[in-house]
Amino acid sequence: MATSQLFDSMSRWPARYRWLTSQVSASALSIQLNIAEGNGREGKKDKAQFLRIAQGSANETVAGLTVAKRLGLVEDPLRLEVRGRLYRVVLMISGMVRGLRAAEG
Repeated sequence: MATSQLFDSMSRWPARYRWLTSQVSASALSIQLNIAEGNGREGKKDKAQFLRIAQGSANETVAGLTVAKRLGLVEDPLRLEVRGRLYRVVLMISGMVRGLRAAEG
């Protein structure tokens, strides 16, 4: 799975890039946590807000991986695989947000 490969790769990044390791780890984890938190909310607006935050975290993760690639920290095949998966996650989240909006009327 690309996610476990990504975290394994990040564990080997040099200490001087700890700031980037921390940022990419946090944004990647934030996707799942915000989806979970939104799911626990009662109102559709609250749910949608947390889903939008999760989308932003996915985009932030992709941007962090682009920086890591430029620094020679991550190989392109892994970066592209994770980017593709995150793109699909963003599309799914967009569909969920549209569904919440439609349900509001």
